[in-house]
Amino acid sequence: MKKRVGAKTMAIKKRATKKRATKKRAVKSAQNSDISEQPAKMLIRIDTREQKDLFLFKSYADVETIHLKVDTGDYCLHEFPDKVTIDRKRSSLELYNNFFFQKDRFDRELERMSKMDFAYFVCSFPFSVIESFPDKSGIPKYKWKLLKFGKEQVINRIKRIEEKYDNIKFIFCRDQAEAEDVTYQILKEYSVGEN
Repeated sequence: MKKRVGAKTMAIKKRATKKRATKKRAVKSAQNSDISEQPAKMLIRIDTREQKDLFLFKSYADVETIHLKVDTGDYCLHEFPDKVTIDRKRSSLELYNNFFFQKDRFDRELERMSKMDFAYFVCSFPFSVIESFPDKSGIPKYKWKLLKFGKEQVINRIKRIEEKYDNIKFIFCRDQAEAEDVTYQILKEYSVGEN
């Protein structure tokens, strides 16, 4: 009888040991899958020259930001700096100055952008502001008659850029908050596609 009890006890111990080992493997596997299933945070590089009203992406739990020089644009994915870029435009005056008074520098930027997969000008103002230019541009009314270019030239320049470069797009937003969200969505979509 003792032998049988001993044999039964040994069998129970073996099964218990097997169950514990299986449970440990299951827990370890679950922990590992939790780690691997947690998405990595998207690291967005913000150009150090971007100083005023910059996007900080504080309302996005899956974003970390780093302030470093961005060669082209104002925002990019840290791991893909020459693949996708966002150049944020705060006002129609900034766009106007880029198009007509900083033309050489701006054209060099367009050439760099043309080598990327995607490049966007995300404007923190609606297209209606361009259509009513110079109104709402920040240019004092008494200077309007001195302007060499009007809304037609600004609109034509946007069209010519988008026609010449397939990968460069202008996106006009309601306001700063929507422009930040659009920037996040663009970078997130590219990040997910690449990983």
